[in-house]
Amino acid sequence: MASRNKNKKRGLESEYISEEEEENKAPSIGEDDKFSSETSQGQDMITSSHHYFGSIQDGFSIRIIENMKEEYGLFVWPSSIILAEYVWQQKSRFSKANVVLGAGTSLPGLVAAKVGAAVTLTDNANRLEVLDNMRRVCNINDVKCRVLGLTWGILDSPVFSLHPNIILGADVLYDTRVFDDLFATVTFLLQKSPDSVFITTITTEVEQLHYLNIALKIKACTLYQSNGPWLSSFIRRSVLPMTLGGSQT
Repeated sequence: MASRNKNKKRGLESEYISEEEEENKAPSIGEDDKFSSETSQGQDMITSSHHYFGSIQDGFSIRIIENMKEEYGLFVWPSSIILAEYVWQQKSRFSKANVVLGAGTSLPGLVAAKVGAAVTLTDNANRLEVLDNMRRVCNINDVKCRVLGLTWGILDSPVFSLHPNIILGADVLYDTRVFDDLFATVTFLLQKSPDSVFITTITTEVEQLHYLNIALKIKACTLYQSNGPWLSSFIRRSVLPMTLGGSQT
């Protein structure tokens, strides 16, 4: 967990730009994501990342607040960007009820809300700072999403209230200790809504693929598998949609 945070911090250090540089640079939709930094008393670093989708005429940008002091729940991880880009490219699919598991900084869910989906953002019910950050990014991006504390593996009243058409999860298979709880929740939601589909992004690690193979035998789901961190420019060839039995959609 700690090494994951350190790697993220090292990866972002070279990408920070000062507030003065940000003001002097007029961003245009379609550029690479840019990061600006803010400091807050009692915190190491608050970062603000801007993510652009589409053209100036028909696109939009999403601003995400990240906290470099917190654990991985408040970072925008590469797989989150891939999933958000997929939602944008396939926006006609995202017009109904969407539930985001382990939403964290919520980028894919915010994009889904922007293109017309009714979105419920969920994360661990005990991570109040993450849930508060979800509400904040919804406000600054002028989108209305339901924010819900949902702990994987616990089938309580919040889970029973969900009836998704699409379940989203960006890089939710990062810790083998939570695989069983995650798939218990995903399977329950899929069984409650027989026409629903689970869309996730992962890295190509053996343990992740092993658990996904088990999950695919339990219930059909859609897998989007990323092969590396360089996302947007390679999305068309690195994202592999599959359904039950491994056949491509």
